Parts: sequence; structure tokens; C-alpha cells
Amino acid sequence: MTMRARSRRLGAWWREAGSAAQLGAVVGLLTAVLGAVCAGAQLLGGGDPPAPAASAPATPRLEYAVTLPALKNHCTSSWIVPRDVADGTPFDPREVPADGVLGSGSAIEFVVQETTGRTVVLHGLRAEVRSRGPAAPGTRLTHGGCGGTLQQALLGIDLAARVGEAVPRDPTAPAPFPWTVAEHDPAAYSVKIDGTGQVEFVLVLDWSWGGQREQTVIDDKGRPFLVSSAEQAKDMCSFQQTWQAGRCE
Repeated sequence: MTMRARSRRLGAWWREAGSAAQLGAVVGLLTAVLGAVCAGAQLLGGGDPPAPAASAPATPRLEYAVTLPALKNHCTSSWIVPRDVADGTPFDPREVPADGVLGSGSAIEFVVQETTGRTVVLHGLRAEVRSRGPAAPGTRLTHGGCGGTLQQALLGIDLAARVGEAVPRDPTAPAPFPWTVAEHDPAAYSVKIDGTGQVEFVLVLDWSWGGQREQTVIDDKGRPFLVSSAEQAKDMCSFQQTWQAGRCE
């Protein structure tokens, strides 16, 4: 049968079939077309849609809190203030002088903690010197008593070098690095700073996680720490919460 004959025969059937048969034929045709489209989409798309990817673990982050020594907290703490202080001047040993420079030989305390639930390894601590100048003039205020402190690793840094590595104050003490730190297992350090003249510096903590090496710069609220030796300052020592001329014994 030719194509033209088939077309005439199909047209005659359509005119004679009536509306019910015509509707059934249309529905059947649409069903077949939609089924073919869906099957093609599955073939092209590779089946079911992929499951959402699992979220990657958070990148570790270290946070720290610095405590500059209040006068009552360290036997060796001192501050050099740019003014004369008279004998008998009262003081509050809980305060840090707002205009003071930390005296050489004092200790900076800080606590470091991982905050994303990961565990990291601390590898070392060093000071990076930013500037040097002459020793600060004025009055060095030193408190003779000692207070209780958090259990800390006691370290020391000599600022004679531009990059000074932190080492244990007691040569027989265990090495403070490497050390692991986690969210619920922080590390605390007390770092005694020695230097000549007036020195600006920051502390740099080296650490790692999963083969990645990182650095955290520790400073004084966004500014370098400032420490000075006392050769240009007069010594005052605390006595019954007043300042008296002379060095603390």
C-alpha cells in the first residue's frame, strides 16, 4: 500500500470513528510520547539524581587569649611608666598601667585553643622583632610578691636575635613542643621576655593539621608587644600597697 493510500484510509477511519475513539487515540499517542521522553531523560541523565555531597570537615582554627602581667601575678613582672612616682603613692596591684611599657624580664601569658572540634599539633613559638630603640625613661614599678597562676609551660625568649626561639626556662624541663591542642584541651604558656633597649615584637606560633603547616601571629590586640630594659628608669618597689624607692629584694 502506498503512502497516499494509507493516508486516505486513515482519514476515512478518523471521520467514521466518532469522538470517543478519537479521544482514546489522542490519549494513547500522548502517553507514548511522554513515556519516550522520560526514558530518554533517564538514559541521558544516567539514572537517579546524585545524592548531595557530604559536607567537608571544618578547617581547624586556633584562637588565643593574651594576659599581660598585672603587678600581683608574677615575681618578675614590672612596668616602666613615663613619669616620676613619689614614695608612698598607693597603687592597685590588679591593674596594668595604661601608659606603661612592659619591663624586660617580665612574662606574657597566653592560652591557645582549637575551636572547630579538630586536633592540631603545635610545633614551636618564636618572637619576630619589628623595631628597636633606646630604653624607655621613667619609673620602673615592680611588685615583690607572687600570685597563683594557671598550670603553664614556662618558656623564655631572648630578643637579642631578630627571631628568637622560645625555649624552656628550666633546661631540665621536658620540651614544650610538639604539643597537641583541641577544643577541650587548650595549652597555656608563660613566656619570659628578655631584651636590651626598647623592642617591638610579635609572637609567632607554628602548628599543623593533616599535613598542612600554619602560623598564628600573637600580638597585643592587633599591635606589637612592647618591652624595655630599665637602665633609664628609677626603681620603685611595692610595700603595703604603696610604692617605695628601691629595688625589690
